[in-house]
Amino acid sequence: MSTFTQIYYHIVFSTKNRESILIKNQREDLFKYIWGILKNKKCILYRINAVEDHIHILSSLHPSISLSDLIRFLKTSTASWIKKNNVFPYFHNWQEGYGAFSISHEAKGNVIEYIIGQEEHHKKDCPPGLSALPPTPGAIIVYLLRRYFVICGQVSACPHVYLNHKKTDLN
Repeated sequence: MSTFTQIYYHIVFSTKNRESILIKNQREDLFKYIWGILKNKKCILYRINAVEDHIHILSSLHPSISLSDLIRFLKTSTASWIKKNNVFPYFHNWQEGYGAFSISHEAKGNVIEYIIGQEEHHKKDCPPGLSALPPTPGAIIVYLLRRYFVICGQVSACPHVYLNHKKTDLN
């Protein structure tokens, strides 16, 4: 009996303290390196893109690897490679934590378009009442989980922002 899975993961993680150090002309090398890791782990990469302080990956995982193990391996391997090769001179490390969302097969095209459009998306101003994410992994994950931008139909505005409320207001 063979194993079949069809689980698409939209993975997002950021640089330490969300430092804007992922230089545009060097990102392609990082993308190729990550693609190589995913290929070696028998995962499928559908799309990857980044802006200065975070990266988006749309991938399917091989059934033999867990999501947390893959992300841990991706982050430690890329951090080591970046530092060894001085790809991004001011890179210190990746932020703790990550966001990961399973998406439907029907939503895959929309998510790919969303990932492709990251630079354009981040050029736009965020809607009033929203401010930049604080650099805490918990805040990123809580925000993304509570608001997960309805990507299955329409991508909502500015998913990488945090509501301008106190922590207790988010309950």
